[in-house]
Amino acid sequence: ESHGGKTYPLPLQDIKDYPFVMPNLNDFQKIVFVSQAAVYYFFHHLKEVIPHDIKIIAIGKATAKAIEKHESE
Repeated sequence: ESHGGKTYPLPLQDIKDYPFVMPNLNDFQKIVFVSQAAVYYFFHHLKEVIPHDIKIIAIGKATAKAIEKHESE
């Protein structure tokens, strides 16, 4: 922009909620999140408390922070 150009911020992708039925969480030992969007949509659909013996894993610092945010709500 300092040289006369214009910038247009555009999303690289469109993230949409994919309809799914929440599985029985008691059937899982681990839940792995690979993105902040995955965290958001999981917790958006979550209607129960996550069992304490399930290990929650985040790929990346931003994803870990998103998990921390949703767990504290």
